[in-house]
Amino acid sequence: MAIAITLVVVGHQSVPFAPHWYSDRLHEWIYAFHMSLFIFLSGLLVRYSYRGVKCVADYGRYVGRRFTKFFFPYLAIGLIVAYATTGFSGGDTAEQLRSVMRNLLLYPMESEASFLWYIYLLMGYYVVVPLLFALPQRWQMVLCLASVGLPLLPAGPMCGASLYCRYTFFFLLGIVCAQHTDELATIRTWKWGLAALPFAAWSVLSLTGQAPVLLPVFTGLLALPACYVCARWLGLAGWLRRTCRQVSEGCYWIYLLQLFVVWGCAYAAIWWLPTGRYPFALFIVVSSFLAISLPLLLRRLALLIVERRKRRVSTR
Repeated sequence: MAIAITLVVVGHQSVPFAPHWYSDRLHEWIYAFHMSLFIFLSGLLVRYSYRGVKCVADYGRYVGRRFTKFFFPYLAIGLIVAYATTGFSGGDTAEQLRSVMRNLLLYPMESEASFLWYIYLLMGYYVVVPLLFALPQRWQMVLCLASVGLPLLPAGPMCGASLYCRYTFFFLLGIVCAQHTDELATIRTWKWGLAALPFAAWSVLSLTGQAPVLLPVFTGLLALPACYVCARWLGLAGWLRRTCRQVSEGCYWIYLLQLFVVWGCAYAAIWWLPTGRYPFALFIVVSSFLAISLPLLLRRLALLIVERRKRRVSTR
């Protein structure tokens, strides 16, 4: 998950002074596969963390907990971004607020906080996950294979329908793979390396502007073994493994807050370097590091506050 969220952060560095090598090469390369990878891992983790729903009351509690965790931060961040970008000025404030709410609730890709669409999708997936896990595994496999054709449907933007059609296959694939981890673990690393070679070749062509145009489902599938090999390499070093674990545990906070840090870094760079000569390579390293580390710091502070409150309650 650390690799996926890092790609998300680097892919969001589309600032006004971004050079050609980023806007037309690196950015396009990342966007060709990074959200497919992110949603695949989400399906994997949802399956691992699922503890079972046995009755309607359990289903209500399961959905309610996820709704509380995701919907209110989604709504709060969306309103903050909308106000920061529009100011709700120059017209009827109530009408502007209704328009913002309509987009947040019904048209996530058309809202000012369109970067939060992943959370919107995840909330929908959690509604159907208990129903999906109630099916036999063979039917889950059938649904996964059938979902490959969903991107061909003429789905529109309402309720994120086009996004669900594009990414449901990867979510279901993550669930299926989570149920066969023992078999996948027996595959030798060098075989995963061979499976990663097509992605490596495509990446070289893509970053040099010579790659053929592929459907998103193909680029996403090509990226999975390559990212798995990278994760194994990162796990060889103890400090890297610990760092990746911390990033993975705080990826929700990073996803919610990283664009605020990126925008802040962009404004700071424009203010400090008014001549237009921006060292973008340095900017992207510093901005990405801060966009990951600052949300992790806020998460740690929040956990400390919650822990102190629990101690106070227990000592009373």
